[in-house]
Amino acid sequence: MNDPTSDPTNFRPSRVLGVAVGALILGILVGCAVSRGADWSEGRALTSAAASVALVWLAAVILGVRVLVFGSGMSIDRIGFGVMAASVSRMFFALILGVPVFILLAPENRTFWICFVCAGVSILVAESWWAIRTVNSVTRTTGTRDLGEA
Repeated sequence: MNDPTSDPTNFRPSRVLGVAVGALILGILVGCAVSRGADWSEGRALTSAAASVALVWLAAVILGVRVLVFGSGMSIDRIGFGVMAASVSRMFFALILGVPVFILLAPENRTFWICFVCAGVSILVAESWWAIRTVNSVTRTTGTRDLGEA
């Protein structure tokens, strides 16, 4: 049986998951730094808001990676559609999950939302960077290809 990850025109979902989780952590840290610098919250309030956002975005990242794999079929040729579908579904799911978490847990509102936005933007930038780098690395190793060919 052929392993789909052995084909150079395929990608590994674990890599995009690692990139997204790293970006999530970076975004949360930036959001916490902004919140702390603006004296919005500190200590337990800051930690509570950051942890709530981290759980929301972690669930959204996992869903986004699943959508990326499904939408692209793990093929570089269809990665553009997969990344768009993953980004939209991840952001929509994070918002749908984030609002009830915000209402139920009632964390400090400015800290929660600045961490939420920083994490979302960070993940989007990292996923786009990963997709561009993945497509470019395959183009370099296999030669220039017309990605429109089936």
